[in-house]
Amino acid sequence: MTKLLVLEHSKSVRNNLRERLEFEGYATIVAENVSSARQEDMTDADLIIIDDLQTLPPGDTPFIVL
Repeated sequence: MTKLLVLEHSKSVRNNLRERLEFEGYATIVAENVSSARQEDMTDADLIIIDDLQTLPPGDTPFIVL
């Protein structure tokens, strides 16, 4: 199963994205910022959906900027 990491400051946007992505069959981790995402084990995400390119975590994981 594809694992997605959603980094979004807005709680309502995070929740909406998580609900829709999980409905589509994706395993989804949501976090407000990179530091809280580290607690959620973001290292094995297949794709990052992020709201601000300035907060992109280091690594080679592909990403989509909202």
